[in-house]
Amino acid sequence: MLDRQSIKKQGSETLFWGAYDNNEVQMNAVRGFSPSQVREHYAVDCSKQTFRRLASYDVDIFNSVADGETPENPVTKIVAEANDDNKLLFKTVCMSTEQLSELPVYSPRSKPLDVRAQNRIDASVLSAVNTINLQPATKKLTYLALSEEPTSRDASSVPYEELYFTSDLASGQLAVDLRGEVYQIHKVTWRGLINLDSKITTFQGKVGTYKLNSLSFSGDWQLMPIGSLLSYTAQGEIGRSDQHLKVGRVFTVECTVGRELNASELNANLSGTAKELGCITKFEKSSPTYKVYYLAEYGYFLYLAGDGNAYSNNELRILSVH
Repeated sequence: MLDRQSIKKQGSETLFWGAYDNNEVQMNAVRGFSPSQVREHYAVDCSKQTFRRLASYDVDIFNSVADGETPENPVTKIVAEANDDNKLLFKTVCMSTEQLSELPVYSPRSKPLDVRAQNRIDASVLSAVNTINLQPATKKLTYLALSEEPTSRDASSVPYEELYFTSDLASGQLAVDLRGEVYQIHKVTWRGLINLDSKITTFQGKVGTYKLNSLSFSGDWQLMPIGSLLSYTAQGEIGRSDQHLKVGRVFTVECTVGRELNASELNANLSGTAKELGCITKFEKSSPTYKVYYLAEYGYFLYLAGDGNAYSNNELRILSVH
């Protein structure tokens, strides 16, 4: 790709930015990030057919620079010795202004995720979620981008997460593909609240799995009256690629319905109402508490904030929603 707006003459050379758009984003186990594009700054002498690389940057899926270099003394090389992609790039830069203006416009695109295995949700778990019989969604979420914002000076931060929503063909439940800077998760959930089956892959190539084996609910999940207590108890199995044993755990989540608000208060692009739930997971000595918002029109439970005693001292902010 060629950034036409960056082209400028400097003496006998033409300076410009170009980029190579990776077809797929795959975790780089050695360097620890997911390169999406390589963007490079070049100086080419069209008459002498020589070029210099002034800078090179690896850009991740969040359009942030993950790695790169700016050599102090760029080496002059012959265009004929460049790789085929760069030869085409230099040839294009050396075209006339009229020819450059006729080049097609770059269109950004989402990168395909890894091919995922078929999920198998236990019949008893599906029966439990179906008995809740929540109203079907009238609108569909397809994409959500979130940013973590530290609420204290010493809080750690994971800047971005992207979530892609589809329907799991086998179970009919909500499938979520989540991409962070150093991990990728595919999971099947009950309306975003309960993880029914998932697989996480880290940039180190480690794989973790989770499968829900039993589930039961308590409380009025259909109406969610203000001040009411809702809860569910689940038993699941955790697996890791570096361990042969699967670890089972039982936990209970209790949520108190706090208030009803306009979903647009969470993000201007959201419509309808939202119920704010304050939830606690009763599993370990330090039980994290967190806020969940049920978006009625979308039939989706959205995690947005934890309090100071939770595992993360950060609050989530919606960057983009489709």
